Amino acid sequence: MKTLLPATLCILALAGPAQANDIRQQSRFDRDVAGITVLRVENARGVVDVRPSADGRLHLVALKLAKSPSSSVTRELADKTEVETDQFGSTFRVRVRYPSHKVNLSLWHDLSTDNLPSVEVQLAIEIPVTMNVELSTSSGKILSYGLHGRQTLKSASGDVHAELAEGPVDVNTASGDVVAIDVDRTSVSTSSGEISCDVVRGPLRISTASGDVTIQGALDSIRVQTGGGDVTLERAPRGLTLQTTSGEVEVRSASGHVRMNSTSGDVDVRLASPVTEADIETTSGELSVRLDPQLACALEATTSSGEIDFRLPTQARTLSRGRVSAVVRGGSAPVSLRSVSGDINVAGGGRR
Repeated sequence: MKTLLPATLCILALAGPAQANDIRQQSRFDRDVAGITVLRVENARGVVDVRPSADGRLHLVALKLAKSPSSSVTRELADKTEVETDQFGSTFRVRVRYPSHKVNLSLWHDLSTDNLPSVEVQLAIEIPVTMNVELSTSSGKILSYGLHGRQTLKSASGDVHAELAEGPVDVNTASGDVVAIDVDRTSVSTSSGEISCDVVRGPLRISTASGDVTIQGALDSIRVQTGGGDVTLERAPRGLTLQTTSGEVEVRSASGHVRMNSTSGDVDVRLASPVTEADIETTSGELSVRLDPQLACALEATTSSGEIDFRLPTQARTLSRGRVSAVVRGGSAPVSLRSVSGDINVAGGGRR
């Protein structure tokens, strides 16, 4: 059954001065969650913030913020913005409906953009820690903290922040930054915007058309596909697959099965033991590879028009035009380095 949050609302006192015509309204909704396994939230703008509840119930606080130079228009915006709740099977849904028609701007067409009419709803929701969530927004911000269920987070142009997640996290955005901190299995797909991950306990999958990618504290395998933007990766202890069209790539430590392909831009990678196989290829841009002091491998480097520089001891080495084969520390794990028009530099040693 569909329910509107109470029409009798209380004004929420917030820090900072409010304009005379601004409206700030808060409403609250609480209920048991028997039979509910999924929370679905649809809020086109504003904020969606979801966290665990202390009592295992569902708690919803909605803060409505409306402003315009005209008090009557502000009131109209606030009155026509509704927060609806309903339940379909095991899914509990929260939906914010904003005014669908355009407000008459003739009274203030000469005013600045900052004074144009606007309304948004900020949702603060507490749920049982294991409940699955599906959160979506057009231009708002999504925040989740401390959840153990599956998370599906979608945004057209707003930022997404997920932290302390014990269950799988799936993020899909057109633009806007994505931050994931202390999460488990995570997948991020975005057209543009920066991606930052810090402490990822499960496999990490990232796909982006443009925007920088920064990954720290990964504990499992990593797969990154990007069209443009720099990639900085602290470590990939259980394998790395990376494909980029343009941008600089720095991988400070990669182990397991390593496969990297770059069309343009420099690539700097350190291979750390154990490495089962490594295949690193660039079309243009310099390729620099550092081998961990304990790493044993059978290395082959080829380039069409660049130079190859080896700066580490080998047991056996074969040299020919544009090709070097070498056995490092008696190893047999294949390491293949290829470049079409860039130099290849190979050195020993650990972190720089």
